[in-house]
Amino acid sequence: MELELPLLYYAPCVLALVLSSVYLLGLFADRCRNLPPGPLPFPVIGNLLSVSALPHRSLARLAKRHGPVMALRLGSVTTVVASSATAARDVLQRHDAALSGRSIPDGAHVFAHYTHSMGWLPTSNPRWRALRKVCSAELFAPHRLGTNQSLRQDKVRRLVSHVEQLAHGGMPIIVGRLTFSTALNLLSSTIFSEDVADLDSGGDDSVGSFKGILTELNATVGIPNVSDFFPEIARLDPQGLRGRIEGLFERMHTMIDDRIERRLRERAAAGEPPNKNFLDMLLDYRGTEDGRGFDRQTLLSLISCRDRHECRDGGMGNGRAAIEPKIHGESSQRARPSAGLQAGCGGIRHWPAQVPPSHHQGNLPDPPSGAAPASARGRGHNADPGRTLHGAQGHTHCGERVGDRA
Repeated sequence: MELELPLLYYAPCVLALVLSSVYLLGLFADRCRNLPPGPLPFPVIGNLLSVSALPHRSLARLAKRHGPVMALRLGSVTTVVASSATAARDVLQRHDAALSGRSIPDGAHVFAHYTHSMGWLPTSNPRWRALRKVCSAELFAPHRLGTNQSLRQDKVRRLVSHVEQLAHGGMPIIVGRLTFSTALNLLSSTIFSEDVADLDSGGDDSVGSFKGILTELNATVGIPNVSDFFPEIARLDPQGLRGRIEGLFERMHTMIDDRIERRLRERAAAGEPPNKNFLDMLLDYRGTEDGRGFDRQTLLSLISCRDRHECRDGGMGNGRAAIEPKIHGESSQRARPSAGLQAGCGGIRHWPAQVPPSHHQGNLPDPPSGAAPASARGRGHNADPGRTLHGAQGHTHCGERVGDRA
């Protein structure tokens, strides 16, 4: 008993000494890595308290003090932030080859998604090159967009007709839900040649529906994950987010896999269809030499990735606020249409019989003369530096200094 009292007395001191040593060693390691200037991190949590619920404003405020290129310690993860146009140009154009990687979040480890998805694979990976080739040639090519022009017009025309019916009937119009359903139907028609959401019922939001799973998946992925800031405890999954994401992906993959099997049976019975959708293109491409590694899991990852990102970003506004207001905790009062909006919709007496196409449909405009070519832009899709963190694949110098991670 006499020996236990001194041990209990010295244990907190030893623990404090160990934590202080680890903190000082971390600061010394950051100094040796030649990182840009930044705020002094707190022990354990780093600079998490410096980033508020509006991170863009917090980072802008910090940039005024520490410069356009600064280093932050978010938990145990060091992140380099480029906030000025010149610094962003250095990261996204001049040194895009070294900084075109991705910092893989914990949720991407579900089903080894990061080893099959074009969004997470390194650009040197042969599978990434094969995926980029088929997407560039079949999904985003100008001739493919021109072919799908009538499909886009039909979806927009159905949306306008549905809004007209609701307006004449004095019914509320939930814009986010209708536009999300329209984007999902446009994407599913391009990939599977079928609609998966019903506009007449406001879109099926049940847990077992395709739209319901996709909506819940977007909401779950948008929750800040402690494991992303402290990778050391990722195996414990303290918030249970990885388990939820795994269950949602499993249900989505089951739905997609059923459609793939059905399409394979149709092709085996009737031969190749005259009008091929994107799934047909993937099935054809899977048998070519360039498609090595195009297994079933790669198909599932590619299609589910396109479904989630395109419906979240493709014309539906920047972020999930325009998709489902209830996800962000907005009250039902804010989700209700205003009296002025109802009066304006009720006063409309003439709707266009046909939605005119925009001037660039089917013919993508040429990039500006100062823009980097597709090969120089790295990953082959629109850059969204605020949505996904870039991961450095080597050392480089942007502006004054950039360290190991960006």
